[in-house]
Amino acid sequence: MAVILAHAKRLTATTLKMGQSWPLRESLLDRPLGTLQQRTLGLLGLGQIAQQVARFAAAFDMKIIATRASGKPSPDANVHLVSLQELAAQSDHLVLAAPIDATTRGLVGAEFLAAMKADAHIVNVARGAIIDGEALKAEFDRDRLWASIDVTDPEPLPDGHWLIGHPRARVTPHLSWSSPDTARRVLDRLSDNIRRLQAGEPLMGEVTR
Repeated sequence: MAVILAHAKRLTATTLKMGQSWPLRESLLDRPLGTLQQRTLGLLGLGQIAQQVARFAAAFDMKIIATRASGKPSPDANVHLVSLQELAAQSDHLVLAAPIDATTRGLVGAEFLAAMKADAHIVNVARGAIIDGEALKAEFDRDRLWASIDVTDPEPLPDGHWLIGHPRARVTPHLSWSSPDTARRVLDRLSDNIRRLQAGEPLMGEVTR
C-alpha cells in the first residue's frame, strides 16, 4: 500500500528538493495527483499476504479483484474472483503475491503485459521470476506501465542492470517484509504451528502445492 500511494500521489516528483522553488507546484499540478478511491486493485494470488492487502485497500474504497490457482471461493466479500485475462485488463494497480512454481514462472509475460492498461502499476512482493523481465522492458520502451519491484530475477541485480534507476520502475532490495514486529510474528507462528502439529490440527499458512 505504501508504494501504491506513493505512485498515485507521485511523491518522488512532488517532494521539493534543494534548489527547487515553490512554483514547481504549479507545473506539477497541471496533471492532478491520483487517487485510490474506486480504482481497481488486482491481486495475483489470494493467500494471506494478498488478503491483508485487500483489507487495507478496502479502507481506501478500492475495487478489488483477484485470480487464484486453487479454485476456492474468495474468503473476503470485498474481493471478486476473475479470470487471468480480466485481471490483466481491469487492474489499475496489480499486486503479485503468488508463490513461484512451474505455473507462475513468467506468468506476467508479453501477452499479459500487453493486455494491461497503459498506465497500470505493477507491485511485485512475491518472486522476481513471475515477471518476464524482457517483456516488461519492452513495455517500458513503449512508454507503457509502471512497476514497484521488491523482488527481482536475478536477485540481487548485478551492477548496471537496466532496472536500476529506470524512470518507470521503483526497485527496492527485497525488504517489503521488514517491520519491528517481523521476528515476533515469525516466532508466534512457529510456536503455534508446533502446538498444532502436536495436536494433529491444520497448520497455519500451509502451502499445499
